[in-house]
Parts: sequence; C-alpha cells; structure tokens
Amino acid sequence: MMACIGLLFIGEFFGNAYLGTLYPAYNWKTDSISYLGQQNSPVLHYVQLWGICFNVLYILIGFAFYSSFTQKSLLVKIVSVLFVVYGLGEGLGSSFFPINDKGTELTQSAIFHNLFGGFADVALYSIPVLMLFEFTKEKHKRFHDNTYSLLALAIIACFIFLIAKYFHIDNGVFTYRGFWQRVFLLCFYIYFFMLANKLPKPLKG
Repeated sequence: MMACIGLLFIGEFFGNAYLGTLYPAYNWKTDSISYLGQQNSPVLHYVQLWGICFNVLYILIGFAFYSSFTQKSLLVKIVSVLFVVYGLGEGLGSSFFPINDKGTELTQSAIFHNLFGGFADVALYSIPVLMLFEFTKEKHKRFHDNTYSLLALAIIACFIFLIAKYFHIDNGVFTYRGFWQRVFLLCFYIYFFMLANKLPKPLKG
C-alpha cells in the first residue's frame, strides 16, 4: 500500500508538473489539474494514460487496505470501496471526460467531468472521517489530532478552490486555484501515508 501511495504522490505532483512543461499555455499556479487534460490539450493522451494508472493504483490500495485488517468492520469495508470509487472518479471519469477549453462554454463532457470529480471528492473526504470512528480517540489521540489538522487545511484550501472555479473569481488568493487544489491534495497524501502506518498488518506493495 505504501508503495502505491508513493507512486501516486510522484505522479500527481511530479508527473503532472512535467506534463505542464509540455503545455506552454498551462500555469500550475492558476490552472486546475483538469486543464492539463482539457479537450484540445497537447498532453491529453498522457493525462488519460495516467488516469488508467491512477485508477489501478487506487484499486490496489483499496484491496491492500481491506486485506490489512484481520477483523473487517463495516467501516473498513466501506473505506475499501471508497478508495476504488475515488480512483474511478478521478482516474477514469475525469480524464476520459475532458473539461471544456479554458474560457469556453461548458460542454457535455465537462459536465460529466465535474460529476465524476464531485463523487470522487465526496469519497475522498469520507475516508478520514470514517477512520476517526475505526481508530478511536482514546487509543489513537495523536492520529485524531493530525487528522483534524489535515482535514481543516484541506477543507479551507478546497473551499477557496471551489469558489474560484465556480464563481470565476480571479482576484487575490482566488487567482491561484491550481495552487490551492494541490494544497488540499497534498493534505490527503500526507494523511494516506499516516493511515498506512496505522494499519494492523504491515503490507508490502
């Protein structure tokens, strides 16, 4: 599981940064990651290939997470599925339904892109919340404190990102929607590394 999270982290941050260098019109600070794979992007096929790998890695994480528990509670089963749902939504859903070109009207593909991304984000935010009930505060206080801190920062960053995205605000902190998107994603990858270290059985891969 740790290896899969590491590969995802590299792909999300360093892989996408490299693709940005192949797309001169793209600015990682002001543009969301979705615009790397917009309809007329020169790197669209690479984004779709990464989307397939992204999905496969999250399926493996879901399986590894489920397998790490000897006694599998309902919460463990749900979270295992949520990993897969997130992989499907952000991996296959978002990359194979490209967003409309920047500054143009919303297309049918872009609508599906936003729907898949929305479902994926609900799954993503549900994972740390449900794990707070699996790992009780009495026995895992530090884990709870770190989870609350990361969730708070992720929610603030996501809130700024969504306001900038849907209200088309390009002033002040709202100008940097790409930056804020990466901040809340970084919070979740830090959380995933933290969660992997909490699992009952150490897993390879």
